[in-house]
Amino acid sequence: MRIGIYIPNANEKTGGGFTFENTIITALLESDSPHQFFIFNNNKSHKVSPNIEYYSLTTSKPTQLDTKSSHMSIYILFDKIRKMIIRLLLGKEIRVLQNSIERTKELLEKQITILNKYSDTDNELNNIAKQLGIDLFWFITPAFKPIQIPYIYTVWDLGHRTNTCFPELSTHSWNWDLREEHNKNIIQKSAYLISGTDAGMKDIEFYYSVNTSQIKVIPFPVPPVNSIIQNDSLKIKHNLDKPFIFYPAQFWPHKNHILILHALQILINKYQLEYYVVFTGDNNWDVQYNHKDYIQKQAQEMKIEKYVKFLGFVERSEVIELYKNAEALVYSSFLGPDNIPPLEAMALGCPCIVSDINGAREQYQNAALYFNPTDETSLAELIMQLRLDDKLKKTIVDNGFSLIQQKTPREYIKKIHEVFNEFEKLKRCWGHIYN
Repeated sequence: MRIGIYIPNANEKTGGGFTFENTIITALLESDSPHQFFIFNNNKSHKVSPNIEYYSLTTSKPTQLDTKSSHMSIYILFDKIRKMIIRLLLGKEIRVLQNSIERTKELLEKQITILNKYSDTDNELNNIAKQLGIDLFWFITPAFKPIQIPYIYTVWDLGHRTNTCFPELSTHSWNWDLREEHNKNIIQKSAYLISGTDAGMKDIEFYYSVNTSQIKVIPFPVPPVNSIIQNDSLKIKHNLDKPFIFYPAQFWPHKNHILILHALQILINKYQLEYYVVFTGDNNWDVQYNHKDYIQKQAQEMKIEKYVKFLGFVERSEVIELYKNAEALVYSSFLGPDNIPPLEAMALGCPCIVSDINGAREQYQNAALYFNPTDETSLAELIMQLRLDDKLKKTIVDNGFSLIQQKTPREYIKKIHEVFNEFEKLKRCWGHIYN
């Protein structure tokens, strides 16, 4: 088959998404596949192997509202009716009616925008894919463009459903309604859906009434973790003269940096244990949702700012060395459990302490310690346990090494090929009718 793969305009500063894409594409390059792959992104086109080609996309802007569309015609007609009714009525009732109609107009306009966005397949990706005779499209991350070809869509989490109160998931520009329409339109039209865990599969089934046979559970793979930086140079560079815990994450509220600050305060004030906390994450990435300033201010108010290191964006080789030297990785996010950092930490022998969210124990099993992401005391006590119990630390690290042997990029590609092969049995019913 001819399989298309879409990679958004990502860069290293986007974090886990970029790492995941690189891991998957590298493993695909190394696989012995009978299929032909066409990778669409915003880089220069170049052929990289006998069965993989890259195609550059020159545009990536979202679809604009089409004033000539049939959806817009409905809007114009509604506006005319509104004006006519107002001319016929008098008095206070007019204002009540006008307010009601204005509100209905806003809702209709919003629905028109959504309809245009998700029904507009006259875009570069769809047109090139049809010209190339693509049989199946694979969106390897949740990034999506409308397409008229059967597709596989990857779902990492449904955070707007499971954590509705976080502003970045509900009230900001890409608000709850837009996220819900995005998921509903894409998920329910997918040929297949990929989830990293059974817990994620159950969420998809519950919220979007998808047939179980369409959802394939393929656990996240562990990315390659190689580095050439010397340990001492890293500690000197960032003045890390005390033990430190590490958290690599963008400063979105759901990442829950604040809990780590409160746990650090307990370690210092209750146990007289001096630790650094090292935060990494691009200071300028996704500025609308970035609340690094808030976290810095909270650290100052708690009088622990000298123990908190904000390193900003750091190169991947340096992130790897931070894992190697950290007392532990603390992953306090409310979203998941498909998160890459704990897997990277396990591959590098760094003990993991992760938030006990739905699906986390399925993914990390006995290779991590778990805490309630609202309970800083629990987190502080687990950090203390690791500090005082070398046997516990060794057990966690050894279990991590065992777990990652099951989560290789090669195994991920093997599983996705099983999905390709299953679809191929369906495709032979219609040949190339989509093209």
